[in-house]
Amino acid sequence: DVRQGDGTYVRATSEVSGALRRLCGAELREVLEVRRALEVEGARLAAAHCTADDVAALRALLKRRDECLDTDGTDEFARADAEF
Repeated sequence: DVRQGDGTYVRATSEVSGALRRLCGAELREVLEVRRALEVEGARLAAAHCTADDVAALRALLKRRDECLDTDGTDEFARADAEF
């Protein structure tokens, strides 16, 4: 990352984000289409096979996330959102 008048900074990235940056146009669209399909199917399977305990755990995580939005600021909200 180069910032005019401030210097050059190295930014840590995951292997996935680095690979996505190297893709262009149609390739990136295809990757995103596959990802979307996998996520939808994963959500469908999770919903079909979840237990009452799974639903309760998700509700608790969602409640925590919503509470963080109201009180703890963006860092805590982001952590709670990632857990959810």
